[in-house]
Amino acid sequence: MNHFRLVFLVATCALASPLVHAQSESSFGVAGGLTSGFLADDGGYDLEDAAGYHIGAFVDTKFGSLTARWSAFYVRAGTVEDFIFGCSSNGCFERPLGLTFLAFPLDLRYPISLPFLEVYPLVGPELRLPIGELGESQTARAYKASFALNTGLGANIPGSKGFVELRYTLDVRGLSDGVGFTPNDTGNNDERATFKVNALHVRLGFGF
Repeated sequence: MNHFRLVFLVATCALASPLVHAQSESSFGVAGGLTSGFLADDGGYDLEDAAGYHIGAFVDTKFGSLTARWSAFYVRAGTVEDFIFGCSSNGCFERPLGLTFLAFPLDLRYPISLPFLEVYPLVGPELRLPIGELGESQTARAYKASFALNTGLGANIPGSKGFVELRYTLDVRGLSDGVGFTPNDTGNNDERATFKVNALHVRLGFGF
């Protein structure tokens, strides 16, 4: 846990360090959109519903031609089908498990001006805090904090302070340190799912 906190801190500082001495200008706004989750290292589980959503707020800080975007989002990345919440001598009991977490991404954006549109590539780290059923389930054994990386492409809406983005999130750590029971278990419980939740996001935002 401390190791991954250190990795996130180092990555964040490395991205932000070139901007520290530059003159800054800040603004804020709200954003949200559709999220489609993809499970990796899933231990045999499947997403019953990969369609989700995200909603939150952001602060943009401009440093010359670069912009750092600090955000906070509630993310619902899908639902795990027939999650095994526990087993006993009488058998196992199952129910759907929602994959929800708080996401705190830091994006670095560099604008590129086209004849009728301004676009920008983005990249940066993301801190994740599992919540809801995932955070409360003892079987899921969710981490208190996890780590992911974002990359994508956005475009500013002409004549407004709005933007649209298409972004991909790669889960580096996973949301769990090993689910206690998985469909692939052979009885000795050796196979464990870390629930790495990669995601594709379509986002619409507006600044103030």
